[in-house]
Amino acid sequence: MLGISHFTLTTAAVVVLLPCVLSFNVDQKNGLSFSGPLEDMFGYTVQQFENSEGKWVLIGSPLSGQPAKRTGDVYKCPVGMGDNTCVKLELPTSQM
Repeated sequence: MLGISHFTLTTAAVVVLLPCVLSFNVDQKNGLSFSGPLEDMFGYTVQQFENSEGKWVLIGSPLSGQPAKRTGDVYKCPVGMGDNTCVKLELPTSQM
């Protein structure tokens, strides 16, 4: 008898909590997709950014760069401008 009650309680919990864990994207109807070099782990980090030029998403690609010295890159992608083309930012190189 106790086993049936436990099963019923577990099933009820799953049914109630399942919708809460199924989605991650807050706005599923207007989601944006940006693409870049997968072998360089494009998309490893993502940061929203806004300045006088507009709204942007900064996307990290930590394994990009020369094979001997992979320093990583950052891409700037426009949001709400109708163009999902990302531009690689020219980051300063460290002088060590």
